[in-house]
Amino acid sequence: KKNFSKGVRVAVTGKTVAIEIYVIIEYGICIPDVAIAIQEKVKEAVENMTAFEVTAVDIHVQGISKRKLTNIEEDEE
Repeated sequence: KKNFSKGVRVAVTGKTVAIEIYVIIEYGICIPDVAIAIQEKVKEAVENMTAFEVTAVDIHVQGISKRKLTNIEEDEE
């Protein structure tokens, strides 16, 4: 089994926060699109829920996972 770092790291300095997120992306998904979407959603959520300003949301892609078949796709095989 592969040993990947898990989760999220947060560094708080005064009223600012920098966030690192570690993800595994499903094969076939556009990595830049996913990374940008995560960055935007995390920044928006943290700033809306706290008094902190988000200075960075760094996305670390640790790997690519196999695409999981849906029940319909499994029936077609």
